Amino acid sequence: MDQGSEGILSTMAEGHGGPALAYTRQERTSSAPPASSKGKPSSRFGAAARQRWMKWLRPIFAVVGILALVLLVRDAGITVLRDILTAAAPWLPLVVAIEFARVGTDALATYWSLGDRARHLPAAVLMRAQLVATAVSGIAPAGRAAGEAVKAAMIAPWAGSPAATASAATAQAVTLIAAGIISIPCAVASWQIAGPRATITIALIIHSVALLVIGTLMRYGMRARRVCALLARMSRRSGDATAAFQATVRSNHLLPGLPIAAQLVGRALQIVQYAILAYAVGVPLTFPRALVAQGMNMVGLAVGVLVPGQVGVSEGTFALGADALGTSLAKAISIALLAHVIQVAFIPFGAFLPLIWKVRPPTGEPAEQAS
Repeated sequence: MDQGSEGILSTMAEGHGGPALAYTRQERTSSAPPASSKGKPSSRFGAAARQRWMKWLRPIFAVVGILALVLLVRDAGITVLRDILTAAAPWLPLVVAIEFARVGTDALATYWSLGDRARHLPAAVLMRAQLVATAVSGIAPAGRAAGEAVKAAMIAPWAGSPAATASAATAQAVTLIAAGIISIPCAVASWQIAGPRATITIALIIHSVALLVIGTLMRYGMRARRVCALLARMSRRSGDATAAFQATVRSNHLLPGLPIAAQLVGRALQIVQYAILAYAVGVPLTFPRALVAQGMNMVGLAVGVLVPGQVGVSEGTFALGADALGTSLAKAISIALLAHVIQVAFIPFGAFLPLIWKVRPPTGEPAEQAS
């Protein structure tokens, strides 16, 4: 789990079964033999150092993003942006409705990633966790990883900690793979509209190749038996936890078809969303331009991964791609601003849903032991 998500996980997920993504680490620290404790101080020092760095970097990135947004808004013109956004506002309920459908595809990807453990997980519990995770991913640095961490913690009491951890890791990997696949037609569309040397075209090509490679390597690493054997030699309990983790991971293929398909459907819905937003702000809409708009969204997500909500980064990406969209700077920036409105609309779910939608924890043995 990335350092940026640890604070969110500890505050939002502690009451829902504990941080599942820290399962293996907890097992290691609680059960490792005394002889292996010599390396722990340096490990703790390294973790503390990373936390100190992130404590400073997060607000710095946030400030840089806000400053970039302020400069872009000034260049586009506040009055012009206000008129564009006001005219586009009636389309927002439709885009929000599509976002709920897209959230459902993320939940399906998690369900299919659980393998046999999915039968322990009620649909209501999964959907509740997914809505909270979506809210977290929209505002946190490294948002997707933070959201998956929270979701894994919330479903762990039902699915079991190793299985929840495996599903979160698989969901993260297949998200990258699906984004890499969708980036291919987006890059082709950008090539046709803006040319092969356009910044957005080059960025999409790099984005596609990088995500496909990283996502596949993540899945390969999760399935590697050498990791399980190494942890088993270090600690029997750590080895058992890793074996349970890999049992879930190996219940699907290296490139799991159903989770990837669910994510691809979600990305297709996102293309529809950005097509609607582009049309709403007055971009002369064509299917290739809708693909380019989605490509800009994904590049902005990748470049601004450490910026909360990608504020300023998304607007900058759309500003650079205004020519490819065949529109003005103000209209291009407006697309990103409206997308942020959708993100903000889901924040109340993260804040209040666990308080107003209670679920009864499972009774009896934990799922990983009971089965």
